[in-house]
Amino acid sequence: MKPGQKTDSFVEILPNAARTFEALRELGYSSVRAIGDLVDNAINAKATSVLITVRAIGKSHIIDICDNGTGMDRERLIEALRLGSDTKHDESKSLGKYGMGLKTAGLAFARTIQVLTRKKGGIAYEGTLDLNTLARENRFVARIVTANSERVLETVGDQGTMVTLTNCDRLDDTNVSRLLASLRVYLGQTFRNFIREGLVIKLSNAKRGGHAVPAIDPLMRDHELTQVRFDKDIDLGAGRKAQLTVVELPDLGPLEDKAYNIIPQNSGFYIVRNGREIMGAQTLGMYKHHHSYSHFRAELSFTGELDTDFHVDVTKSSITPNDQLQEKIGHFVRRFIEQSGREGSERTVVKTKLMHSRPVIQAETQKMAVEFTESDHGSPGPLFRIDEKDGRLVLNYNQRNPLIQALAEVRSRRVTDIVDRLCLAVARMDGSKNVERFNSVLSTILKAGTEADTWAERDKS
Repeated sequence: MKPGQKTDSFVEILPNAARTFEALRELGYSSVRAIGDLVDNAINAKATSVLITVRAIGKSHIIDICDNGTGMDRERLIEALRLGSDTKHDESKSLGKYGMGLKTAGLAFARTIQVLTRKKGGIAYEGTLDLNTLARENRFVARIVTANSERVLETVGDQGTMVTLTNCDRLDDTNVSRLLASLRVYLGQTFRNFIREGLVIKLSNAKRGGHAVPAIDPLMRDHELTQVRFDKDIDLGAGRKAQLTVVELPDLGPLEDKAYNIIPQNSGFYIVRNGREIMGAQTLGMYKHHHSYSHFRAELSFTGELDTDFHVDVTKSSITPNDQLQEKIGHFVRRFIEQSGREGSERTVVKTKLMHSRPVIQAETQKMAVEFTESDHGSPGPLFRIDEKDGRLVLNYNQRNPLIQALAEVRSRRVTDIVDRLCLAVARMDGSKNVERFNSVLSTILKAGTEADTWAERDKS
């Protein structure tokens, strides 16, 4: 080298293709979350219909995700199969972020990805990304060919894209029925906003047909007893805004609460980015999952323009808001968390007080033994229900009913006996039909009494 001669100090260091893709398989995708990422691509392509088919072929599986979106030409297909694809997108609307979804999600549980795609009026192409080929060549290569016209007509038709995953060696659940059931819940909740706007996602275990996925709202805003306590845009500073909705779920009693998945582990924040849920049931360090907070839920919705502040990960499955942002969110929501905790503690106190104030009573009659018990049927709810158990007639009172709570305060055995005899007489007169009518009339009377008390209190003030 001559004195003063300049040299290029940069050397291109190409990653080992085979080892890179094997490492990407360890990002921690679940099967349903990976398939959800492939649905993201369909939504980005303006699809209005997505059909997901899961089939067991021998000991392996084939999964197709077919959409009626805009499709791709050859150049766009090559870019889609590239790691970190450089496709232009609107951060405020796109569900993509790093250009990795198709590759990392598809290869998370399958060794081969086939993409069949066609733009309207254009030529159809098929691209294949195969881990065995990558290992053999040790290069970032994909096979791109003109697609078979007959297969195109059978699948994507005039326009659209179908992603086929084969050699599925890492499925979480190889039982097709269970996998489809899990997908129904996950996709219904994750894409609830898009489904409400008209997106149709169908699941099938055959080549055609399928059942539509319903929108599932973890905040239960359609339930008449859900209380919406906050629903506004919140100012996060520096011109940044997010939508915050806080609800208190209804108290339906232990059995119904469980049926609606109102349990401690499901309470918390549901994070939505560009209309798509990316994580749920998060406490964000503001409280602990405890039965007192079972009915607290909130939805925090933001656009991809705030990704830097929320630190969205590559799988779009978690966020880590910075300390300043977390403090801002806490400023708006902490009082609702505390209120929910107080109400949850009160539910526990009432339940304990009633159980101790009114013991089980056994009474012998000429017809059959009668047992009077109490349990939590939810509020509001009927005064009692009847059942038969081991040859006994069981009158089960609702601890949450105002009359039972009033009896607990009075603590009069005589009054309790009168109520027992009255309810027993109703139960014996044509059984369940009279019980239903009696509960309905009593509910109307109690409601009227509550409203009268409320107006009386207002008059005093």
